[in-house]
Amino acid sequence: MQMKPQKIKYAPLFAAMLLCVALAGCGGAPHESGEGRFSQSETQDGTRAAPRADAVRAAAGGDIALPATLAAPQTDSTINTLLDAGVLSGAFTTVNSCRTRDLCTAGEITVRVRAELDAQTSRKDAKFALWKLADGRAEYLETVYFTCDGTVQSYTFTGLAAGARYRVVFSYTESGARRMSGAFNVEGVTAEIEEETQEEGAVAAGAQPGS
Repeated sequence: MQMKPQKIKYAPLFAAMLLCVALAGCGGAPHESGEGRFSQSETQDGTRAAPRADAVRAAAGGDIALPATLAAPQTDSTINTLLDAGVLSGAFTTVNSCRTRDLCTAGEITVRVRAELDAQTSRKDAKFALWKLADGRAEYLETVYFTCDGTVQSYTFTGLAAGARYRVVFSYTESGARRMSGAFNVEGVTAEIEEETQEEGAVAAGAQPGS
């Protein structure tokens, strides 16, 4: 087993933010991307709107166990992952948006995450989104919100296609300038597809269509 560091590039993220702010100021329509229709729902000061009242939220509780061989990233905007015995473990340092590599499952996965922000703020909502890779494109499935307060929160995605490729995207929802650090487990993973992370895909996948 070998740890797999992934370096996150911020340039596409800031470009996407500026585009979304410009569209909001001009009354533009939601952006269309190769990964589906979505809207950042940003306010005029560049912060993003709070989750809707009916948004799906992760449940509090549980525990995250990281393998002894998985080191926390020493470099900002980096994520390390390790697959062991059906559990994909990961740790990320000062990121706004990051994702796992593509993974396979036997039919369901449980995501547990624990994260904290790099600065004090009353807005601590973050989210993770599940995407399915099919026919050369990413298909959005569901977004789940959690709180960046240092506690463990979890959610189980069921009814997944065995052998299909999925990815999980973690992102902070209030501001593109804010960073979070933390760790996660994804239980029920049968394989991790080794490939270079494309940050452009992670940025698009971090936004929920119609939010």
